[in-house]
Amino acid sequence: MVAKICGKAAKVVHPPGSQKPKRTDQRSMVFAELDAMALLFSLRCSRPATVGPLTKLEAREVTSDGKTSVLTQAEYAAASELIGRSLAGTPQHDPEWTVDWTIGPQLKRENVELRSSLTECYLSFVVSEHTRSGGVVLAAKDADGKLQAVCVCRKMSSGKMASPLWQGWVFSTHAISRMAKGKLPPFYMSKDAPLRKTAEKSIDRRSECVFKAMEQLHEQETRPHWYVAVMAVEPLAQGQGYGGQLVRAVSRMAAADGVHCYVEASGTRNKAFYEHLGFEVLEQKRLTVYETVDIEWPGQAHFYSMVRAPHVKENVGRKRRAWGRRVAAHGRGSQSPCAPPPSPLRHSVLSARTPPPPPSPLGQCTAAWSDRAC
Repeated sequence: MVAKICGKAAKVVHPPGSQKPKRTDQRSMVFAELDAMALLFSLRCSRPATVGPLTKLEAREVTSDGKTSVLTQAEYAAASELIGRSLAGTPQHDPEWTVDWTIGPQLKRENVELRSSLTECYLSFVVSEHTRSGGVVLAAKDADGKLQAVCVCRKMSSGKMASPLWQGWVFSTHAISRMAKGKLPPFYMSKDAPLRKTAEKSIDRRSECVFKAMEQLHEQETRPHWYVAVMAVEPLAQGQGYGGQLVRAVSRMAAADGVHCYVEASGTRNKAFYEHLGFEVLEQKRLTVYETVDIEWPGQAHFYSMVRAPHVKENVGRKRRAWGRRVAAHGRGSQSPCAPPPSPLRHSVLSARTPPPPPSPLGQCTAAWSDRAC
């Protein structure tokens, strides 16, 4: 839908058949605005199932680390630019898998400006939809106050997305705003551009496939939850902990509300990142466009829906090491090569279902572990 809206907006700015770029057709813009405003009254009952802005408790939790902040509306443009640079990738930094698959092979990684501008345009519609539906944009900044990572999230009563009328209203008004400010990407500004002729139809079909898969996965989440819609880190700042900082901030808000966190992740690397933070995979989908496109482009097999329980513990290995240090501090196991059980959870379940083990030659060490488990 977003790609089609951008394409239609470009036709208004540059009518087909014109030899030179012309000024925006003011009458078309006025009629578009009137058509959008005419839907306003019918859309008030069609808004998404969103709970609303942050409560005092949620605002306190999100800023409790002293490093995370909430962006204002005036800062959304800077956040969208960072999202474009992050997800589009560079020759030195991998792009986000779904974005790279949607853009396709025609726009090479070396064309950083064109890819980032196109990604920024597409994702700005997502930012607009969620922020206008009660969501917030969290930010992580460095010591100099420079924006390094953003997270677009919102609390929802269920995974049912907005009605097509509401999405049409939000996307149309956002497109009109970008047209008025002259912020359509270069990909759409030249009608005779070879790249647009070969890639536009393919991008439209793949973007529709992505949004359809996201809706199908998200609709299965019927519980109240915090939805992590977009997560982006500045390419040069990746691997420095900014992404984990923002996800933990959302997790704190969810824990304060007693609800789950939900996210769609693409690629095994992103999946492992969220698993490290306590998320679990609900379902996996394969993104494939079966219609004939200009260039064959393989499907995206690693597209996951993931959820994090309100009080789940992240990184069990770290807690196992801490438990081992506490045991050593009490003098247990320090004189024996006996190793701890594979997992505290698994060991506790086994000890509850099976009788205590028989005496062992290891003596005191085995008794110590049995007492600890019981």
